[in-house]
This record gives sequence, C-alpha cells and structure tokens, in this order.
Amino acid sequence: MNSTTGAGGPTRSVVLTGMAVTTGYGHGVDALREGIYSGVPAFKPVTRFDTDRYRVGVAAQGPADLDLDTELKTLTEEACKQAGLSPDDRAGALLVAGGGAPR
Repeated sequence: MNSTTGAGGPTRSVVLTGMAVTTGYGHGVDALREGIYSGVPAFKPVTRFDTDRYRVGVAAQGPADLDLDTELKTLTEEACKQAGLSPDDRAGALLVAGGGAPR
C-alpha cells in the first residue's frame, strides 16, 4: 500500500486483489453479473421469517439450504485464492465482508 499526505492528512491506496460473492442471484461473480444484466430483480418477498416488524418485506435472499458458516469459509478461500495469498500472507491481509441478517 502506498501512503501519501493529502489535504485531510495521510491517505492510503488500497488494491482489490480477490473477490467472492453470494447474492440473491446465486454463488459467484458470474452469477451476480448475469443477474444484473438480466434486468430481473433479485429481491423477492421474504418467506423465512415474519417481516411485520420491519419496514420492508422483500430481500435478495440466498438459497434456503445455505449454511452461512460454510459459505463464508468458501467465499474467503475463493477470494484469497484469487488474490494469490499464501496461508502466511492471509494472516496480515484485510478481509472485508458485507451482508447481514435480522437480529
């Protein structure tokens, strides 16, 4: 990473080297790309839990049988492999994960 000084103080450059994703369109970057270009929304009525206490009742849900722990491990492995990171490199690598579930 490069470090420079800007108007607001030091800034750092970040390079995205690996990516993996699971969305309402399915698993993988190709599924996401195809879904986006299809023009068909991934958002559908939520059926896994009662949405009465939420402002919306639609979401881009993954498959019903998706095991979140396994999926997160798979996504991490895919992104690290794509980035060419060895197990030692992974210890110092930044991992950014997004998503969520009702609490």
